[in-house]
Amino acid sequence: MRLLTLIGQRVAAAIAAMRARVAAERRARQLIVVNEIGQALAAAPDLLAIYRIARDGVRRLVDAPVFGISLLDPQGQTITTAFMAEGETELDVRQIPPLAHVPDARSGRSRAIAAARPEIIPDLTPTGAEGNAIVAREPRARSALYVPMVVEGRVIGLLEVRSYRRAAYTPEDAALLQTVATQIGLALQNARLLQEARRLAAFNAEIVNSLAEGIIIMDEAGYITFVNPAAAHLLGYEPQELTGQHQNAIIPSDQRSIVQAAMRRRRRGLSDRYELELLRKDGRRVPVLVSDVPRFDEMGRFVGSLAVFTEISGWKQAEEALQRYAERLQALRALDSAILAAQSPEEVACQALRYICRLVPCSGAGVLAYQPATGEGVVLASQMNSEIRIGPGFRLSLAGVDWEIEASRRGEIIFVPDLLAISPSPAQRALLAAGVRSYIAVPLRVGGELQGWLAIVSASPGMLTTEHAEILQEVSAQLAVALYQADLRAALAAQEARLSALVERLPEGVLLLDGDHRILLTNPAAQEMLPVLTDAHPGDVLTHLAGRPLEEFLVAPPGNGWHEVVLSHLRRTFQMAARPVSGIGPSGGWVLVVREVTQERFLQAQLEQQERLAAVGQLASGIAHDFNNLLTTIILYAQMALEHPRLPSDLSQFLRVIIGESQQATQLVQQVLDFSRRAPMEARPMDLAPFLKELTKVLERTIPESIRLRLVTGAGPFLIRGDPARLQQAVINMVLNARDAMPQGGEVRLGLSRLTVGWEDQPPLAGMEAGEWVCLEIADTGTGIPPEVLPHIFEPFFTTKPRGLGTGLGLAQVYGIVQQHGGHIGVETEVGKGTTFRVYLPLLVEEVSLPEPAAEGLLHAGRGETILLVEDHATLRAAGREILQRLGYRVLEAANGWEALEVYAAERVDLVLTDVVMPGMSGAALVEALRRQNPEVKIIAVTGYGEDPEVEHIRQAGVLEVVRKPFEVERLAEMVRRVLG
Repeated sequence: MRLLTLIGQRVAAAIAAMRARVAAERRARQLIVVNEIGQALAAAPDLLAIYRIARDGVRRLVDAPVFGISLLDPQGQTITTAFMAEGETELDVRQIPPLAHVPDARSGRSRAIAAARPEIIPDLTPTGAEGNAIVAREPRARSALYVPMVVEGRVIGLLEVRSYRRAAYTPEDAALLQTVATQIGLALQNARLLQEARRLAAFNAEIVNSLAEGIIIMDEAGYITFVNPAAAHLLGYEPQELTGQHQNAIIPSDQRSIVQAAMRRRRRGLSDRYELELLRKDGRRVPVLVSDVPRFDEMGRFVGSLAVFTEISGWKQAEEALQRYAERLQALRALDSAILAAQSPEEVACQALRYICRLVPCSGAGVLAYQPATGEGVVLASQMNSEIRIGPGFRLSLAGVDWEIEASRRGEIIFVPDLLAISPSPAQRALLAAGVRSYIAVPLRVGGELQGWLAIVSASPGMLTTEHAEILQEVSAQLAVALYQADLRAALAAQEARLSALVERLPEGVLLLDGDHRILLTNPAAQEMLPVLTDAHPGDVLTHLAGRPLEEFLVAPPGNGWHEVVLSHLRRTFQMAARPVSGIGPSGGWVLVVREVTQERFLQAQLEQQERLAAVGQLASGIAHDFNNLLTTIILYAQMALEHPRLPSDLSQFLRVIIGESQQATQLVQQVLDFSRRAPMEARPMDLAPFLKELTKVLERTIPESIRLRLVTGAGPFLIRGDPARLQQAVINMVLNARDAMPQGGEVRLGLSRLTVGWEDQPPLAGMEAGEWVCLEIADTGTGIPPEVLPHIFEPFFTTKPRGLGTGLGLAQVYGIVQQHGGHIGVETEVGKGTTFRVYLPLLVEEVSLPEPAAEGLLHAGRGETILLVEDHATLRAAGREILQRLGYRVLEAANGWEALEVYAAERVDLVLTDVVMPGMSGAALVEALRRQNPEVKIIAVTGYGEDPEVEHIRQAGVLEVVRKPFEVERLAEMVRRVLG
């Protein structure tokens, strides 16, 4: 048994060794075939030959009755069949549609491409559609192998083979065909390069037939890829001898640094021209002028350079002239670019000078702006060496160079070879001091108007030539237009900036809509208003504003051109206007302006109310004047009747009632005068804080206990110039009104605070000026004022109280008192919640000391003095005559000013007692006429008004006293006696 086991082991080892030898031999044969395929592919003349060589070679390696090559498009979207053969039959690939590449496919061609590794399909039956779709007719293949062709790390297509047997391919087959697929891919790539080379060869031939200059193309490493016959002939070579050689083969060692520097410039994208010596094949050197430009591929990568060169011998001077002309053209083109990119005149000038200094050898160059208003030239930009001390902003006086300016206006060039050779001027001395010895100035003109000069300067005489002037002249016209356009752009930009700032700061909202009513732009004010008026935002289509269709606002309304909308729930009012504009899309657009006029409407209503009250006050004042005349007559006659010695006692009581009722009527007249601002004022500095504190104590004793009176004051002092009696009356009237509005009780709050109104602030009430104000606030918790009543509360005789319970003069009197003090009054109310009155009075900054009160005069009877009584009201005149005569005076009468002048001229008069307001000649005019006759005349004025411009006028005219109607006998007697002395 041991022997048999040993024999079995040796037999098994022999079989394994034989199999290994067979596999190694097969592997060796396969490698030989692979090598032969590679050699054959390398020698293939075209694509079809590559396909056939690949087909035959693959069939020597694996079972491949069906063989195909497909290519992946550059975008990686489709797989297109390039070659397909079944047996010896080559199929028409034009009949095979491309397949879509699916990168995330689980198997098949797309899987092999996406994974970049072979894909084995052991059985095509489950995926027959995918596997066989590439063959026009139904094949008999049962298994497949797809091998990607990978070139330089990128899959360019597939090598695919199929067998009629299932599971015909092994991983070893896949690995073997991967090598072949790589060879095929390289061969295809080389074939494409060959086609490009052939196209390039055709291009070279075309160049050869059309150009006589030498041309050499080099790659990025300096290897020559193309030489035209002219270049080869110049260097003594055939073109093919130079192709593929490094550039150092034709460049002497001492010239290589020039070429290396040029290559560095090419890599930066720069083109230039330079002289170089090349090495001929026979060893001789040939001087050439090289024009070298960089070459970049479609991705912007540097791929080499193209050099055009010509032998300099015999043509050097012509080439130098051509080079200078080319540089001029280049400068002009560069200046064009600078003009397009420049944003300011200074930038345009700087860009131009960069190229001027390259074209013209000089000590410096500058652009000078002409300012005829100041008679100066101002340097906009300059490029100077250290010898010249002229920089931007340098000012040059042009006094004494009138002929140069006139010549410049005609377009003539100013050429000064030596400044010391011309007559001295401020400009010459300034240039010499700056280091300038000679200069050329070319005028810059636009539309015949002189804008300035383009100038070059030299620190030495005789260095500048007429050729330099020609170069400057070539640039001047272009530069002048550029500077003019830059000025316009700068002005336009400044205007646009100002307009933009204006629109941004406008209190009105501005919206720009396109033809579809889409909101393109809004200013800050519009951004604040939009949420109130609409749900649309910038970028949305605007369809409605304030609940109304937008189209309503795009049609101009009659009248002022503004649509007005009132948002009642917000108590806000807006005005809108729209105007069409062009230049916004094909159908134009709209500018919509929205402004809020809520405060304006409120102030307008207040102003209208004030104007209405002023008119009513004027009427009331006139009535009060006439009423005072009547009351004065009644009171005077009643008082005279009381003095009758035989007056019955019952009549005496009646007369006292008449006098008492007349005095009550006087109080009503006082209220009317307060409203009309005609009541007399005794204003003095006063602090409202202690004033209100004392007044509150008085009010607490007069209002019911069910009403709480509260005083709240802020930081004082609260100094004003006021009449305490008038202000007390005003506060009492408002508090009593508050009491009447709270029949069930409540609270009245009196408050004091200070307010500063700036010049740009919106005042709380219309007409308030900027400054410091004291705010007196009276607030109640009563029934409030109905909206229909509110506009009339300050009108005299307007009342909502039952007949007999109110005169309607309380708030009218308050209004007049506030106006007399230079103040303003406003009211806020809500029905059922209460009312707040706010009185604003000017704060007194500098306190004025009070004058000492005049001593009381004593009542004396007359001594027979003559009094001229001037009064147009006959009854009152008669009463006055009777009173004065009873007092012991001789009385002369006049019904008007003209009669008074006649009487005064004819009689000796000790005192004139005249009314202020009379028809024809006023009291003031009479006083002035009397004082012209007698400057020492004594005059007392009588008025039915309070403080009035006419009263002030008559005071200034020289009256000694003013007595106001109605007055009592004692008051008149006292004043007359005091004036007469």
